[in-house]
Amino acid sequence: MSPYTLIPFETSSFADLDPPPQITATVKRQRSLLRISFELTGAIAALALPQRHPLSQRRHHLWQHSCFECFVRPQAADRYWEVNVSPTGDWNRYAFSSYRAGMTPCPAVTDLPVQIKRTTHHYHLSYAVDLTAIAPPTQPLDLAIATVLETQTGLLSYWALTHPSATADFHHPDSFLGHCPAYPADRA
Repeated sequence: MSPYTLIPFETSSFADLDPPPQITATVKRQRSLLRISFELTGAIAALALPQRHPLSQRRHHLWQHSCFECFVRPQAADRYWEVNVSPTGDWNRYAFSSYRAGMTPCPAVTDLPVQIKRTTHHYHLSYAVDLTAIAPPTQPLDLAIATVLETQTGLLSYWALTHPSATADFHHPDSFLGHCPAYPADRA
């Protein structure tokens, strides 16, 4: 799939960064897996992107710092899932029954493999989401892709495909602009 470009909710947090951050995300569906890759370029040193922990694990409230997120729902459904991944490799996955309602951690998911590559001006983070509990391979999906970036000074910025409300709200139903077609039935 073509890369998605994420846009900041407000650009003022990055007025002093040269070059300013840019984020693209690529999504690929392979049967019951959704592979998501984030590419972050720009003034990487000015961002709080902590080193990866040797033993990453499930953690809550990852969105309070730099975090790479994906929201997945069966096409036009109310229910959806949120996946959060920290630069440390820590992660979490939540299920929602509808817009911000019924938030429940997904205990059946016990691991979320994360790959990270970092250079001076380039940061790559990718992970694969098991779609088994979300939708069969033949079900098209809607996606909201987002990132929270924290600067070294503690400022947070919110990046997404769109910002349809007056506040940064990754859960907003109109944020699901990404689409992932059904995996062909003859290959599922």
